[in-house]
Amino acid sequence: MEQKRLAFKDFLAQYSSPSTKKTYKSVLLEYLRDIYPILDAKETTFEVLDNASKTYLGEIRDFQDDVQQFADSLGDEIPPKSRQLKISAVFSWLDSNGHEFPKKWKRNLLGKSSEALTLDKVPTRAELGRIVQYMNLENKIATLFLASSGLRIGELLRLRISDLEMDHTPVVVHVMPQTKTGRGRTTFVTDEVKQLILEFLKNHTNERLFTNTKRGYQMAFTEACDKTELGAKDGRTNRRLYHIHSLRKFFESVPWTVEAHCQAMTGHQSRISKDYKRFPIEELAKTYLLAETYLTVLGNAEVVQSLKGEVKERDDAISTIKQNLELKVMTLENQLHELREQHKTLAERLGFTDKDVEVLRGIIYDQNIKAEIAKPKGDRISYAT
Repeated sequence: MEQKRLAFKDFLAQYSSPSTKKTYKSVLLEYLRDIYPILDAKETTFEVLDNASKTYLGEIRDFQDDVQQFADSLGDEIPPKSRQLKISAVFSWLDSNGHEFPKKWKRNLLGKSSEALTLDKVPTRAELGRIVQYMNLENKIATLFLASSGLRIGELLRLRISDLEMDHTPVVVHVMPQTKTGRGRTTFVTDEVKQLILEFLKNHTNERLFTNTKRGYQMAFTEACDKTELGAKDGRTNRRLYHIHSLRKFFESVPWTVEAHCQAMTGHQSRISKDYKRFPIEELAKTYLLAETYLTVLGNAEVVQSLKGEVKERDDAISTIKQNLELKVMTLENQLHELREQHKTLAERLGFTDKDVEVLRGIIYDQNIKAEIAKPKGDRISYAT
């Protein structure tokens, strides 16, 4: 039976309130953009949205996991009610198209209060250094970029190379006005990220800085965490303690000399003022440079020491395996020597020399041949010399 697919416009027609229609359209556009980043470059007409939704609903995919990833990407910087509204909008749309989810899981995802359901952990620089070891160059840059800029994952994936001022110190990142605040802003990245980007651009031809999808990057981050034994989950919610939004929290956790500058770079409108203060770039840059040491992952002593420790552990493990193999080889050689000695002793007791053994074999062979010749022709066995 073909899966039900409700046209985007028909789905919104179920609601009478113009504000509800506007809100749901905005939320579902945000949801689909996470799946298909190319929608950022298109005019968001109902026709475009309808085609994108039909394509999405027609794919064989884990819709529950998609919703979970979307909820995770919202983070906790938005008010709980706004978070619930966005998730509810996605649930309504998918329910209308025949996709139902476990009630308990939905309740846990929506939450019941303003408190976070999962106590997310902020990774240390050493932990981030371990995580990026297991990533390709693009994903490594994306991880360090998020950690050193305070960007949201959606903002990162919309970046174009032209949005960066690579000649500025530190590198200026212009976040275009497509964020949830509706305003653009300025942030920066560390020098180590700059060097990695310069290396990356040597073989990069796309105008977008990052070509991975949100889901693809989330999978890469999750796999890297698992390989570094940082894939722990909250026992109550079964959600991971480390996820992409943890990188934004890492940025906020460093000791900023001017807290308002950090809030401006992350785009926390409600925490600054209703007017959303705009600071001069040079003023923000000075504050950023003072914090850059704390945002540098691969070049700080803590990470280097941690990596040296991991290398030593691996070297020790390899050395142990080598010693065990050498011991096994020695044991086998001793056993072989003992067997040869036993064979030699047995031969001496029987009074046989090597020449005697060969003569005995010849006699046995001749006797077998004679016995076969005596048999009827059809019953004989052919002995190959």
